[in-house]
Amino acid sequence: MSTTPASDRLISSISYFLPFINGLHYGGFLFAQYPPLSHLFQPLLPFFSLYKSIPYASFVSFFALYLGVVRNPSFSSYVRFNAMQALVLDVLLVLPLLLQRIFNPGKGTPYLPIVADAAGRQM
Repeated sequence: MSTTPASDRLISSISYFLPFINGLHYGGFLFAQYPPLSHLFQPLLPFFSLYKSIPYASFVSFFALYLGVVRNPSFSSYVRFNAMQALVLDVLLVLPLLLQRIFNPGKGTPYLPIVADAAGRQM
């Protein structure tokens, strides 16, 4: 029986931070209901703040994980499989948000200056 090296297990587990971070906002209601539960995540708040402050961090992280790990044959199949599984989880977490934004775009309508001027001239 062969065992998986600790380095492969570490890299595999780190890849699951992407869906973890992107799915954390789903826990907002749970954290509001049970404030002591949010204390478990206090040590990670600086990392979350940094991650959220970087524009397109989720998008860049997704492709970095895909191109840097999943498509990289120098990693073992164990690492590549777990990284791909983490990416699939991330996509499944993001899909409801995309659907929500499509079907419930917000209260106000977007104002695009050039488009709005052209539409106003046609009225």
